Order: sequence, then C-alpha cells, then structure tokens
Amino acid sequence: MPTFQVTNATELQSALGRAVGGDTILLAAGDYGSLNLNNKKFTAPVTVKALSATGQVHFDGITVSNSSYLTFKGLDLGRGLSVAEPEYTKLNTVQNSANIRFVDVSIHGSLDNDPTNDGIGFYVTDSKNVYVHNAKFTELFRGALFQRVDGVGLYNSSFEGIRSDGANFAGNDHVVIRGNTFTDFNRYGTDHADAIQFWNTGQTKGQSDITISDNVFIQTVAGKGAQGIFMSDNETYKFRDVTIENNLMFSNDDYHGISVNNAENLRIANNTITSASGDDKLFWILAESSTNVTVVNNVTDRLILNSNLTNLVSQGNITLESGAYRNLLPNLVNPHTPVDLIAPGVGYQAPTQGPLSSAASSFLSGMLGGNASQSHASTLIPNALDDLADTGGRYAQQLSVAPLPEPIYDVYQPAPNWAGLTDHWIAHP
Repeated sequence: MPTFQVTNATELQSALGRAVGGDTILLAAGDYGSLNLNNKKFTAPVTVKALSATGQVHFDGITVSNSSYLTFKGLDLGRGLSVAEPEYTKLNTVQNSANIRFVDVSIHGSLDNDPTNDGIGFYVTDSKNVYVHNAKFTELFRGALFQRVDGVGLYNSSFEGIRSDGANFAGNDHVVIRGNTFTDFNRYGTDHADAIQFWNTGQTKGQSDITISDNVFIQTVAGKGAQGIFMSDNETYKFRDVTIENNLMFSNDDYHGISVNNAENLRIANNTITSASGDDKLFWILAESSTNVTVVNNVTDRLILNSNLTNLVSQGNITLESGAYRNLLPNLVNPHTPVDLIAPGVGYQAPTQGPLSSAASSFLSGMLGGNASQSHASTLIPNALDDLADTGGRYAQQLSVAPLPEPIYDVYQPAPNWAGLTDHWIAHP
C-alpha cells in the first residue's frame, strides 16, 4: 500500500486527492492549520498520522463531511477561541460520515488555564461507526458530543480540566464508553459538570444498546464538584438496553453519581459511587420510571430506587450512608490512591483487560495525593462515561447550540422522607 510523506497543508491536500483505500499519509512535524475534508469516500481506511512520535503535528481543527474510512492518528487538535466566538464553537467535527477513527490524539482548548475561552472539542452528528481511542481531552467547554450516531466507541481516553460535560449523547445507538478517566473538572459561574450525560430532548428517537463500563471518575478540586453518569428522558423515547457496570466514581459537592430516568432493560452493577466522609451531598445511585431493572453489587453513599420501577431486581448493594459499612473504604476522608476506593469483592474492581500504565497510575495517584510507587501501580484500569449539576438544588444551564437542546432542570427537590422515594426534577421549557 502506498505511503505519502508530506510537510505542509498543501502537500497534505494533494496526497488526500491521490490516496486510495489502504494508503497512509505521514505528516512531518508542523502546524497544518485547519483541515476540511468533504466527499472523501474510501472503501478501506486511509490513515493520516504523525510521522514521528517526537514531533508535534498540530491542526487548529479537523472537519470531516460526507466521507468514509478515515483514520487520524497521533495528532494535536485544538485552539483557544477568539473574543467573538461563542463557547459552543466546535473545534473538530464529523458529520454525515462513516467509519471514522481518531486514535492517540490530543484534543484541547487554549491551554492557558482560562475556562472562559474554550469551545467544544469534538462534535459528531448523523454518522455511523465513529471511534475515539486513547484521546486526551484537556481544557474545553465540553469534551465530546455525539448526536444521531449509529455506532459510537469512546475508549481509554482522558478528560481533564473540562468546564462543563465530559461527553454528551443524544439520539445514538450502539454506544460503548469504556476505560476512560474523568478528572478535575473546572466549572465556571453557573456551569454544571458531568462526566457523561445522555438526553433525548429535541430528538426524534431514543437511544439503545448502551454500555458504560470500567471508567474512573475522580473529582477532588474543592468547590468544583462534578457528577458522574446521568441519563434523563423527558420525552417518551426511552433508553433501551443499558448496562452501567464496574465504574469508579469519587466526587464531593454533588448528588448524582449514577442517575437513570425512563429506561427499559437497565443493568447497574458492580459500581463504586462515593464521596469523602463528611461530604454533605451524598453521591448516590438513582433509578426511576424504568422497566426491567437490575441493580446489584454496588457500593454507594445512597441508593434510591423509586417506586415507579417495574420488574426490579436489587441485591448485594452496600450503602455507606449509615456508616456501618464505612470500614470497607477506610480512607474516604482522604484517599491517596485509587486502591483506597476499592472494596474487596463488591463494587468496582480493577478490570482484567490489561495493566494500569505507569502514566495513568501516576496521574490518578497524583490527583489523589499519592504517588505512582504505591501498591495500585500494578492494578488494572478500565476501558468508557454523565448528568446535570447542583447549586443547592438541581440546576443545569441549556447548551446554546441548536442541534443539541439540552433540557434545563431547576430546583431539585429531594423527598422529605426517603422511604417515599418521590423526589424528582422540575423541568422547565
């Protein structure tokens, strides 16, 4: 298969014009500006990749439209926004395309520690089979948004310093979110922050065949609390065939660890969802208005299974609310490593797919105040992601982008008597 070597944007466009399925285009280090690809339809993957791992290949952004079988590998993608650009500006976009992969990429905003001048890192709409593997999302308004995509894969990627949500999903089918890490969100003003959020508002269908597994979400920055996985449907479409399994979440200052509303065939199993001892907002697992629900072997601050669930199986779950089981996680006041958040035999367990890399180990340990030489360095890390926020009650601002009209939730009202399980969100148009 031919290989093209290019050194600038003009040569890259020429190589793309001559390439056929199976070819590889190698990019010398440099700044290639913005890349717009339209009607590049191949029958086998064409790979656009960095020539060397030591020389940065930078794009301000990549737009792929009406194209197929493209793989982008080893690239640096992103920029800060100009004063005139709104926060919902999309830096990298895939639309009306199929079989597109982004591998070993860095997707970022300004990288100036200012969360007010960053956009949406990665936006995919009306496409099929789009996969992101080993990406690093850093300092963005939102990390990634997927809308009306059949076949989504988000694997082994990291989200750090995100201002709002890590990854959003609307109107998708066949979604796998596995082995990702979400850390130290950087909320600004009235932002909400969620690791992973699904919604159906503004869509014409629900979402189905969803697996969220082996992810680690740890938020330690005081006053910047973020939530975990949130799936809420105010329409009648439902979330169908949903598995949320073996995820580890630790966050203070927010309630929603895992929250699912209006699902059919829902399994929530083997997750650990907790916050520091003394946190006044218990990090909970909540399921409501759903059918065929299995909730088993989870460890969580609080478990809320509302009375409007049908065909419910709940067993083997441990709640830390009463304090009786707190000794399972003795270092919750000040955890130092991910191992401090793992209870033997119940809840999240280090996956068996492969060893936790020294880089990931050091990153998570440093975030928790430990170091990479501690015992967790040889443990195993997951392979995949959401909700709305809280300011005393439930609050979320609407995403200001027409294709993804996120519902606004205001004034979350916990039930005065938990036994009644009647708490809900008051939705505002």
